[in-house]
Amino acid sequence: MFKHLDDVGLSYTEHAKQALGLAGSCMKAAGVLAIHAAWPDYGETRGSDILREALARITKTDTKEE
Repeated sequence: MFKHLDDVGLSYTEHAKQALGLAGSCMKAAGVLAIHAAWPDYGETRGSDILREALARITKTDTKEE
């Protein structure tokens, strides 16, 4: 039904779960970084860490599919 799902080899539900998980990580990182912008001691590297962890999960998933 969706070319992208065929390309990445995921079902609709699997893809939705991964995409929503990534969106959640991005929203969490955005919240931490917004507070960090006003209060630099807050979170220190946590926002970046959240994004790195999310990228690692994506990279791991992409590598599995090849």
